[in-house]
Amino acid sequence: MGRACLAALSLLPGAALGQAQPPLITWMQADTPPFHIDDGPLAGQGIKDRQFHFLAEHLPQFRHHLMVASVARNWYAIEHSDGVCIIGVASTAEREKFTLYSRRRLTGFGSRVIIRREDSARFAAFLDPQGEIDLGALSRSTALAGGFVSMLHYAEPIGAFLDDPKRTARLDKFVTPPQLFNVLKAKRVDYVFGQAVEAAYYAQPGELTALQIKGTGAIGGGLGIGCSNGELGRKVIKAIDALLADDQMWSDYIRPYGDWSLGGN
Repeated sequence: MGRACLAALSLLPGAALGQAQPPLITWMQADTPPFHIDDGPLAGQGIKDRQFHFLAEHLPQFRHHLMVASVARNWYAIEHSDGVCIIGVASTAEREKFTLYSRRRLTGFGSRVIIRREDSARFAAFLDPQGEIDLGALSRSTALAGGFVSMLHYAEPIGAFLDDPKRTARLDKFVTPPQLFNVLKAKRVDYVFGQAVEAAYYAQPGELTALQIKGTGAIGGGLGIGCSNGELGRKVIKAIDALLADDQMWSDYIRPYGDWSLGGN
């Protein structure tokens, strides 16, 4: 199990006088910058850190705790406990068995093929006329090696690429995104699967670029908020849907993504 920390927010006045406290929500996050940033000058200012504080501020009918742990531990908690939520996650058939999702989803921030900008010419043969990379063609290349994080979910067609028994391209597994981007910058692999905002965080300006993947654009129908499928989880999702139905609230909620860009990608 990964390193965990716990932060409590918004205890309402009157709790010390014996009044009943609002229900408690535990928000799970993984230590994956720039979504959650655990240390350094930007600690607590990651994309999901800021979204967490936005939700805590605008949902005062609940108490809010933040817990940081491994990806596997996060999903274990949401499956086995009520009142547990995760920000910015994709829906899968397996997760839908025990997870409720917010109605409004963020699209256009799915995984892409991240490469060193200096190697762009090496990938030209795998691009279609729209400039999107064809994973079918890339899977047959023995000249380029790729990497991915073994514990993360990758939407189609990336999932099919990773599982393809006929794939001849070399793929290396890594445990964490920092490891993934370090080996890319060190030229131990030629490309990795990740989000453009991650590349912007881990790289120097102009060092990396993100290639849109043919047949995708959104990940799993979009990134939403997932909560445990219990009585409290249903109440939380109902409140979230009501909040984010307002266009101004939605704009404020997704604004942190705008602070991380990768040269127009």
